[in-house]
Amino acid sequence: MITKMESALFYKCPICGACISGTAELFALSSAPLQLTCSVCKESAPGSISLRASGDIRVSIPCVICEGTHQHNLSRGIFFDRNSFVLACGATGVDICVLGNPDAARATYEEIDAHLEDIMEESETEDFFHDQSITFTILAAIQLLAEEQKLSCACGTAKTCKINLAYDSITLTCPDCDARLMFLTTSPEDIDTIEALKEIILPGTQA
Repeated sequence: MITKMESALFYKCPICGACISGTAELFALSSAPLQLTCSVCKESAPGSISLRASGDIRVSIPCVICEGTHQHNLSRGIFFDRNSFVLACGATGVDICVLGNPDAARATYEEIDAHLEDIMEESETEDFFHDQSITFTILAAIQLLAEEQKLSCACGTAKTCKINLAYDSITLTCPDCDARLMFLTTSPEDIDTIEALKEIILPGTQA
């Protein structure tokens, strides 16, 4: 008997807050990506699941926290075999998406959703950023360079970095050597600075 390889996915719509869900099956993904949209608000909050040439699964999810879109490349083992697996916002580390067995993943999503609701309620009463629009514009520019593999560290070992958001800045940190690079997020000139960069290299040192 052939076992069907499938996984359910749940995440919060960044526009209306409803739960967006879908089920991806390996055979179907080999024919076409699975497109995910909100059935409640009908607005554009698309996510997708696709099969890469390498055999890995690419999950693209719009983020309710940073308003960007995060791409995760997962092995088939993680995507199809885990009972419940959580994906986080790359900028803040906040859990935003769950995949796995439908019942287990749904239960985990409900826990995550409660936490997301708390965060969103706090954001309505507190000024998290000096200028939210500038912060997210600069964050999007950094994420674009990262997706184009133009974000690295001079230590030569790290292939990614941690992104930490503060009230008036974004700090990139190398997970291997702890080198840091900070970008201000308070003025239109700060946007010009980041958008003029062709590449970002953290000032790390080789061991």
